[in-house]
Amino acid sequence: LHNAKVIPSIPLTIGYKERLVVDGEIICTYKDFESFKDEYKNPRNFAAGSIRLLDAKESSTRKLTFVAWDVIEGFNEVEFLDSKLTYLVNNGFTIVPSIYFSNKAKANFDSIIDNLKKEASIFSYPYDGFVFKFNDYSYRKQQGSTAHHAKDAIALKEYDEEYESTLIDIEWSVGRTGQITPIAVFDPIDMDGSSIVERASLHNITVMNSLSKGYRQKGDKVKVIKSNMIIPQIVDWEHLDFNPNDSLEVPTSCPICGHPTSIIQENDSQVLMCENLECEARFINQLEYFVSKKGLDIKGLSKATLEKLVEWGWVETKIDLFNLEKYRNEWIGKPGFGPKSVDKLLENINLGRHTTLEKFITSLGIPLIGSSMAKELIKYFNTWEEFIAAVKGDYKFYNLNTFGIEKHNSLKNYDYNEACYLADNYIKFIIPEEKEQNKSLNNINFVITGKLVKYKREELKNKIEDMGGKVLGTVSKNTTYLICNEKNSTSSKMKAALAAGIEILTEDEFIKKFDFS
Repeated sequence: LHNAKVIPSIPLTIGYKERLVVDGEIICTYKDFESFKDEYKNPRNFAAGSIRLLDAKESSTRKLTFVAWDVIEGFNEVEFLDSKLTYLVNNGFTIVPSIYFSNKAKANFDSIIDNLKKEASIFSYPYDGFVFKFNDYSYRKQQGSTAHHAKDAIALKEYDEEYESTLIDIEWSVGRTGQITPIAVFDPIDMDGSSIVERASLHNITVMNSLSKGYRQKGDKVKVIKSNMIIPQIVDWEHLDFNPNDSLEVPTSCPICGHPTSIIQENDSQVLMCENLECEARFINQLEYFVSKKGLDIKGLSKATLEKLVEWGWVETKIDLFNLEKYRNEWIGKPGFGPKSVDKLLENINLGRHTTLEKFITSLGIPLIGSSMAKELIKYFNTWEEFIAAVKGDYKFYNLNTFGIEKHNSLKNYDYNEACYLADNYIKFIIPEEKEQNKSLNNINFVITGKLVKYKREELKNKIEDMGGKVLGTVSKNTTYLICNEKNSTSSKMKAALAAGIEILTEDEFIKKFDFS
């Protein structure tokens, strides 16, 4: 924040006095970067480093620019993005070049992109693509979101330039589930002057074989791009004359623990797995996920620190993390640590014991059960005991919204012994305060389709769920009612509801039927 205050394009005072949340990015333009290019490699990394400086006076010399592209909250009197951007300009902000167009006009996308490129060039902005957003905020909110991103926009990325290099080796990296990922190592490439790249993931056996046409050897020529201008990716592979001495085979033993590996089919892909459930690399990655922000959110426990704790023999299970106090005197004498840092880590570990059921389930790293699935589970299970009883009983998880047989099997097959010990002896679950709520929609499942008039889609969904009901994404045998204002709609959801004999309600009929207001 101290550096943001010295960026000229962030106004320190504005005329608008309500809460305002602005979305954008701090950049350094190509023109402004000219003064620093002899000392720094590229404007992206330069901007990222400059905003993190401790000295605001030094940061103010770095010629940074804040460019806004959306309003998250504020200017409620207008409902359109182009108008809100104009309001930002009127309040002293710099906004991203943008063009408004109507889909009814059958706009020429090539022309739009060319015009935006010209504007970016005029302003000397570095860019890696373009974003299309709905202009109407009320319509945008109706699109909803996944756990990862909002669904009201789509990105169009620029063509990725190819670079040729020579393959040196293939390394194999073990993840927390035991999957071993092939990583191509090649001669260093200077990509656009932005970074030196010498490694790229090959993802799994299927992808690797597809790219390399079934075999690989040192000295092969590979073509590399930065996918979306960020992630290095091999797109072409050229073999030299075959030399068995340079062949790079799929390992039959784990590169970390030495135990046998096996190739298994996972959906449409073949993946290499370490068969050792106690593999150290697998364990460290599980620990890292366990304490991550999505999990118990134990700050300061980096992967490097976890590796040290395992190396010293202090941590052999997740349970051991909560018994590190006994090593304090020895720990503070280790290189890179001291009384303050160790005591802070111990304090953070203790704070991590106090967590919600949702974050604890997430932290376990159950295959296919991430944070969004954990959030869904806690709608049905209020306590750890209820969840474990369902897992050990004959509960059918595949009947839940967004769950299927694979997630059901994953929940059933996971080993919960350590998790149960943690829950019984170390974890203190934070129980959200129960509000007195009308639960008159308990055990009633709704599907919503078409344009709403009296509610925004997300608002109606939240109200139904607050009253105990569920909003499903598709019509099925579990659907009780379809909410749709257009009785003559030809949508797939309407057709499915009619075919299944499901009662269809307009918003008004829904409100009247359930005394909903």
